[in-house]
Amino acid sequence: MGVSSVWVKKLWRRYRIDGRIPELKKPGRRCVEATDEEKKLIHDAYTEYEVNALILEHVIGFEYGRHIPHNRIQRVMKSLGIAGMSLGSM
Repeated sequence: MGVSSVWVKKLWRRYRIDGRIPELKKPGRRCVEATDEEKKLIHDAYTEYEVNALILEHVIGFEYGRHIPHNRIQRVMKSLGIAGMSLGSM
């Protein structure tokens, strides 16, 4: 089932203490939404450089002194409709 024995033991211990069946939460990290300032920064940087999210992460860090993860940049670019655009499709 892809569950470690340590995790099963922890769940069993919780069940014995509380008597309730533990409810599992959604796995993974929570998604952090970009602020309006970050969205504007991403849009401005993309307008100037027209590069993908991975390169834009480094450009924003170097030019603007801010770190925004490329995954968040990609989500913002998709929401703005500029992700995956090439110069030939403009």
